Amino acid sequence: MSPLENELKSALRRRDAPEGFADRVMARVPQRKKRSWSHSSLAAAAAAMIAVLGGGFYEHQKAERIEREGERAKAELVLALEIASEKLQHTRAKVLKNSEDRI
Repeated sequence: MSPLENELKSALRRRDAPEGFADRVMARVPQRKKRSWSHSSLAAAAAAMIAVLGGGFYEHQKAERIEREGERAKAELVLALEIASEKLQHTRAKVLKNSEDRI
């Protein structure tokens, strides 16, 4: 072996770390806060939010449909009342005419 190889081997030889080395390194590492939410709890929260929003959207659509049906029913009722009013006015006019003819 050449002298350079011997120096490299000596320099790269495994040595035990000095006493307290791990503690000094860990003291310099910034401490990470423990996560309060795990991935599964975040997924559950997202699923719950989607369910709530979906339910809200469904209820909103249902309310709009009921309102449209109510408006349609109101329009039909108004039309029916107008037709009935016209028929009553026509009948009233006939009754009045017949009573005038008898006098």
